[in-house]
Amino acid sequence: MRFGFRFLNTALLVNSALPLNGPDETSARKLQRLLYGLDAILKQRCAQEDELDLVLGERG
Repeated sequence: MRFGFRFLNTALLVNSALPLNGPDETSARKLQRLLYGLDAILKQRCAQEDELDLVLGERG
């Protein structure tokens, strides 16, 4: 759960740092790459938790 709070705080910090009229093209690309990377990390983390749940469920 701590990861979720850290992610939310980081997202809010990034959002507050953006200009009111939005990011320029280069910043938008960097932000998009960052978000795709975070998406991949979250998917992997969820898959690991699902796998752990399966393993623990088989033992219980």
